Amino acid sequence: MKYFGIGLQRTGTASLCKAFELLGFKSCHGDYGRFPGSLSMKDAIYNQYDMFADTPYSILYDKLDLYFPNSKFIYTSRNVDQWTRSVEKLFAINNQFLSMPNIAMHHVLIYGQPVFNAEIAKSVFLKHQSDVREYFRDKKNFIEIDLDNSFGWGPLCEFTGRNIPDAGFPWINQL
Repeated sequence: MKYFGIGLQRTGTASLCKAFELLGFKSCHGDYGRFPGSLSMKDAIYNQYDMFADTPYSILYDKLDLYFPNSKFIYTSRNVDQWTRSVEKLFAINNQFLSMPNIAMHHVLIYGQPVFNAEIAKSVFLKHQSDVREYFRDKKNFIEIDLDNSFGWGPLCEFTGRNIPDAGFPWINQL
């Protein structure tokens, strides 16, 4: 059984990975060095972890669903305007993105350019959300967790069949 967090960056993907670790799963949060080109559905990394989230996994959901037919998918979302501001802060904090070829390449693949643009980012977020919802519309291996409303142990533990741990839900990388 593999789990994939398919929300875009800044939708609680690091918190989701930490939550999975607290539930007893090995998780991989982002992997900019392997995609594109070297990331294959047959890559050995899929044998090393139970759960994957963030880039590039968020944009590979259809391929991952086909290659791992018993897998489950968690789409993490949040208010689009808050998300856009968070991504803008991330780009501002990490202005070295342009000098990091793997990350710049991901931003070109996701946003069409390596620099932040609020209109483009918002459009990408809404299209990704629409595409994910449409793809998983009639599938039972999918849940959506809203960072602003339903993010926490309840839906996640129900989806994974694990008990709610004694620890509070982890909140990581808040911007």
